[in-house]
Amino acid sequence: VRSFLRRTRETANSRGRGTDQQRLIASSIVAAIVSEDGGNDRVTDSQLVQAVGVSEGSASYLAKQAKKNRQDVMEESNYNLLGKSRKGSRKLTEEQWVHIREVWLPSCHMVMDRPSKNADVFKREMHPPYDIVRDESGNKVKIRKMVYTNPLREIHNSLIATDGGGCSFARNPTTGEVLVSESTFYKYFPNWIVPMSQNYKD
Repeated sequence: VRSFLRRTRETANSRGRGTDQQRLIASSIVAAIVSEDGGNDRVTDSQLVQAVGVSEGSASYLAKQAKKNRQDVMEESNYNLLGKSRKGSRKLTEEQWVHIREVWLPSCHMVMDRPSKNADVFKREMHPPYDIVRDESGNKVKIRKMVYTNPLREIHNSLIATDGGGCSFARNPTTGEVLVSESTFYKYFPNWIVPMSQNYKD
């Protein structure tokens, strides 16, 4: 346990902060060690935590935090051993991204299938290495090429708009927080929707 806990507290962070995974493991171990009532006359929670290799300076804080987190887990469903959970999801699901790429974008007023209506392109996956999509028979899937007429920033602004033209799940429905950043939007932008170049205009 001492060796394992020591590994979970190793970090290259300049401020000594570990990853969420490291903190979760350490918190779980400490939560299992501390007592329900804070210890007894002979052995305190801090001493118990020190016994598995935590320094004296950190033991008291970790023991107190672990006990609080364990109590919160029992009392409220929105806690875990890292502390209080974030409110709402900060990421979209695969299905939601498919909807944005294949339903919302084609219907956006800044995207059109003309003058590229006779041009097809191989459809690519939304994640690196962006392989060509294949059907159940292993054949490469082609899709009609479309063009966008405005800068991607304007399309993104339309996606997150709250005036009725935006996508309903581009924001947290409770807080209104934007869940699709510009950089993430660019990352997932489909390969078959291309900028309207001069060639198309001609």
